[in-house]
Amino acid sequence: MTDLTRGQKFANNFSEFVNSSLNPDVDEAVQAMLCDHRTLQQSMMGLFMKFAEEMAKSEHCDMRNQASVKLAKSIMELDESLRVLPSI
Repeated sequence: MTDLTRGQKFANNFSEFVNSSLNPDVDEAVQAMLCDHRTLQQSMMGLFMKFAEEMAKSEHCDMRNQASVKLAKSIMELDESLRVLPSI
């Protein structure tokens, strides 16, 4: 059996969180993330943007993720200078 990478573990934990979370849990998580170090906030947003970029390329969607793919495609229509976040 192969050990999961850090990225795979994160993705699994994140999926588990959003799958079992109620709005108060999500609100608490967002507030905690907003209190994190500013550089880490920038990195978090970079991860979200990378996810949006990959989701926008998705050719396989259905009613369960159709709105997310549409939003991701809209985000990718923004000028690249707005989508690329510097690491400071």
